[in-house]
Amino acid sequence: MVVHEVLARLPFEYRRVLEEKYLERLTLKEMAEAHGRSIEAIESLLRRARDRFAPIYESMQDER
Repeated sequence: MVVHEVLARLPFEYRRVLEEKYLERLTLKEMAEAHGRSIEAIESLLRRARDRFAPIYESMQDER
């Protein structure tokens, strides 16, 4: 599956928060507690992870 291939290309921290949010369906509060960070920090990390995910996903879609 393309999504898993893209996740595998991301740095561990980005992959981890995306998996927690979208595959494990953790709340921001749960993620913040697990990472020892504020909710705002998790939101920022998720934003950066999604920003990194999108172009990789698009380029892989173009290749198929």
